Amino acid sequence: SHYLATRAACLSLPQLNGIVAKLSVSLLRHTDVIPADKAFYDAGNYCKAIGEESMAFIFFNHFLDLSEAIEEGSLDMLDNTDLVDTDIPFEIPLPKQPYMTG
Repeated sequence: SHYLATRAACLSLPQLNGIVAKLSVSLLRHTDVIPADKAFYDAGNYCKAIGEESMAFIFFNHFLDLSEAIEEGSLDMLDNTDLVDTDIPFEIPLPKQPYMTG
């Protein structure tokens, strides 16, 4: 919750966009307690905002994979190869509802 609170406070200051992106990436380590699809979507958006397109691409791609997994109700088909050698957990609770709908 400290990362979420700090990120929320930094959002109002454009000069802190880099810190917002770093906090969003750090929050990916806690997708066992925060909704994973929202965390990957936010990390993708904030990385894109600071010009980190390659990181944003990976996070958006994982967001899409998670969205499909939520629809199917299973993490079995989730590809975690981009997250190997990171401390982002593979085994996470699947949200009941997707973050983005429509």
